[in-house]
Amino acid sequence: MADGTPDGSRGDSPRRPLFGIGQVINDRWIITGRIGEGSFGTVYKAKSKQFGIEVAVKAERADSKQRSLEVDVVLLSKLNGSRHTCTLYSYGTIGQVHYLVMDLMGRTLSEIKQSGSRKTFSWNTSLRIAIQCVEAVEEVHSIGYLHRDIKPDNLAIDVDEATARTIYLLDFGLARRYVTLNGEIRKPRQSPGFRGTTLYSSVTANKGKEAGRVDDLWSVMYSIIECMQGALPWDHVNEKDIVSIKENMPNQLLLENAPEEMEYVLNYLKSMKYEEQPHYKWIISLFEAIMQEHEYQHDDPYDWQIPFLKKKESLQKQKKPDSVCIQA
Repeated sequence: MADGTPDGSRGDSPRRPLFGIGQVINDRWIITGRIGEGSFGTVYKAKSKQFGIEVAVKAERADSKQRSLEVDVVLLSKLNGSRHTCTLYSYGTIGQVHYLVMDLMGRTLSEIKQSGSRKTFSWNTSLRIAIQCVEAVEEVHSIGYLHRDIKPDNLAIDVDEATARTIYLLDFGLARRYVTLNGEIRKPRQSPGFRGTTLYSSVTANKGKEAGRVDDLWSVMYSIIECMQGALPWDHVNEKDIVSIKENMPNQLLLENAPEEMEYVLNYLKSMKYEEQPHYKWIISLFEAIMQEHEYQHDDPYDWQIPFLKKKESLQKQKKPDSVCIQA
C-alpha cells in the first residue's frame, strides 16, 4: 500500500481498516498492529521511523458524526506536559481519515483488575489511585473542561508494569467546556441528554441533566469503590433501575468493603451544586489521612508491581551461592 493512503473511504464498510499494517503515517510513524476498535474508530500501535519508539495512533473517519478525535486533539494539546495525560506527538488527516499520534499506554485499570484472582485492588493501591484520579480531574477542570466519562476503562498505566506508578486519564471524546471564553461558568442547559457510561456516571448525568465538575468526581468515587470491591452494587441491574438504586443506597452499604471515612467525600459531593468548584486538595487530604491511619506509604509497590518484585526476589535467591561448610 502506498504511504499515506488509508484502506477505507467514505461509504466503505465500517469494518474495513482505516490504516494498514506497515503503512507509514506522515513519513514518521509505521503502523505495526491494531490495539482496539470501537464506534469512535480504531487505535493502532506504531513506531517512529527515526527513533524506533512505540506510540499509539488513534484514527477516525473524517465523516464521523461523533468527531471525538477532534475533541481529543484539543484536550491533549491543552494538557500537554500534565502529569496524568498522554503526550500528543502529531495529528492530521490522510485521505478520509483523521488521526492523532500519542504515547502508547499499558493496560487499563479495568484490564488489570479483571486479570487478578481477587478481581479487586488492595486498599493501599486503590487509595493512591484515588489521589491520582483527583489530580487528573483537577488538571482537566483547570483548562475549562469536563471529562464526562471517567471509569476504570479510561484509566491506564505505563507499558512497563514493573515500574509503572502513574495513572493516566484517557479518551476525551465526550469532554465539554464548562466555562465561556470569558471564564464564566456556562449556564446549565435544560435537557442536554446523557453523556458517559451509566455504571460510573452521577445521578445528575444519568437523568440527562447538565453535568458539572462535581459529576466527574462522582465518577472517580464510583471507579475507586469498584476497584476496592470488585463491582458496584448496580453492576448487573437493569439500566432503567440504576438511578433509583444510586439515589436510595445508604453510604454504608455502598462502602461495604471500603474505608468508612470515604463517606465524608460522598456527603461532600452530595452537598455540591452544579456551579461550585470542588475542593480537590481537601478530598486528596482525606485519602492521605486514610493512608496514614493504615500505615500505607506512597512508595509502597502497587498491586501490579508485586508479581515482578516477587519474581526478582526469587531469582536473587536462586543466584545466591549455597553456604560452604569447612571442617577443621
